[in-house]
Amino acid sequence: MAGYVEDIATLRMSDAEEAGGKGANMGEMVAAQLPVPPGFVVLRDSYLTSMSSALVADELNAAHREALLRAGDPELFDDLCTTMKALVLKAGMPDDIRESILASYRAMGLNCFVAVRSSATGEDGADASFAGMNETFTNVRGEQDLIEAVRNCWASPVVGSPPIRRWRW
Repeated sequence: MAGYVEDIATLRMSDAEEAGGKGANMGEMVAAQLPVPPGFVVLRDSYLTSMSSALVADELNAAHREALLRAGDPELFDDLCTTMKALVLKAGMPDDIRESILASYRAMGLNCFVAVRSSATGEDGADASFAGMNETFTNVRGEQDLIEAVRNCWASPVVGSPPIRRWRW
């Protein structure tokens, strides 16, 4: 798997590290011929590249390490979380990643409604579960709103790889 975006139909559980558990599971459901709306996953490298390109990755990682150490101090912890969110939003998104996301969105139809939600690659494990901590955005319509929803999903408490799914009405 190479690139920044992948159609959910091509994903399998072996892709969970890059696509997240939810994204990989959706691919497995498509393979099992279950009724899954069309969609795509913005892969982990999209986020990592965006943070590196904007030169905020080191500062973001340092703030994250500090937040883990300061979890017992709610005020300081909240300040660090605010700092991390601001860094992610400041980073933005390189044009090639933006265009990859928009090309996949356009392939689903003109101005369709989608949901953007985390499929964080480290969301669930043997020692911890963070399911439901990221923001979910539903009824997202239009290219600019989609990009904004992806960036806001990245900036929510646990950063991940959002799968984008088309809503069926």
